[in-house]
Amino acid sequence: DQAEAIFGERVAYEAKYDQIADSTEAFLLVTAWPQFAGLPDHMTGRSNQPVMVDGRRFFSKKDFTRYEGIGL
Repeated sequence: DQAEAIFGERVAYEAKYDQIADSTEAFLLVTAWPQFAGLPDHMTGRSNQPVMVDGRRFFSKKDFTRYEGIGL
């Protein structure tokens, strides 16, 4: 709710990543919450994976075809 108050309709919001993983161009992960741990498995085998920008270095680069780890 807080992000939506700031960014409004410029960003799509969903409660679960699997609801948007097939139609998104990029993920920007800024938390190390455990509910995101299954994201690499969800992306495995997809020919056109979204870009993963991992702001917490929560994942390994080998888990994604297009990965950039920044931050911690």
